[in-house]
Formats: sequence, structure tokens, C-alpha cells
Amino acid sequence: TALAESKEAKSVILLAASSALSKMMIRFCKTRGITPLCIVRKAEQVADLRTNLDVEHVLDQTSIFFSQELGAAIAAL
Repeated sequence: TALAESKEAKSVILLAASSALSKMMIRFCKTRGITPLCIVRKAEQVADLRTNLDVEHVLDQTSIFFSQELGAAIAAL
């Protein structure tokens, strides 16, 4: 996030976003006003991040629509 802050980024992409480290990063980003775009490997992890961490942009990389969803999420940010 230091790099994101130094570049005045408004969002960051987090891979393996359901990991403990990524969850800490999500919380930290939210305190800094940086929107996380989270990518996970299972559909149930999408629901977990949306419900428990209130993350708006969570994508399942195994989805057949992943590329389109990623493009739409990036455009929305």
C-alpha cells in the first residue's frame, strides 16, 4: 500500500484475497481510502469477503466469465 499511496492510487488488486495476509491488506486499504479489487479461487470465498469484509469487487478466477468480470471491475474503479 505504500506504493499505492505514493502513486496516489485509488485501488489495488489483491490475488489470493481470502488469505489471512490479504484480509489484513483489505482492512488496511479501507482505512486509507483505497478500494481493493479482490481475486479468489473459489465461489464461496467471494461470498465470505463480500459478507464479512464488505468488499464490493470480488472475483472468482475460476469463473468462465472471469475476463469479462475483471474488465468490468477495473472499468468501474
